[in-house]
Amino acid sequence: MGSRENEIGAEAREFELGNQLDAASRILGLLGGEDGMSIRAIVEALAQAEAKANFFCGFGELKAHQNEVSLLETAMVERGIAKLEGGILTLTDAGKARSEVPLPPAIEAELAG
Repeated sequence: MGSRENEIGAEAREFELGNQLDAASRILGLLGGEDGMSIRAIVEALAQAEAKANFFCGFGELKAHQNEVSLLETAMVERGIAKLEGGILTLTDAGKARSEVPLPPAIEAELAG
């Protein structure tokens, strides 16, 4: 693979990760409260909402890949979105701001209803 293809692949992975970070932040903000949530619970909530809404976002697939889930958790901490303590993520101030980004309407409706 050439350098341009590698660059495009890296950009696509970063875009996907950014969307996952937005979604995980939103769930943590909506459902985690002050107590927070584990990354597995966040991904499970997203996968369930996705399935109920019949709106594919990839979280049903993601939950089957523990290494990818761990990478999402690591990215949330490294990018200052959440703090991790005892396996529980809680939002930082930056994460609280990011959690205001709404999910696709079909997913938001499942979470609200």
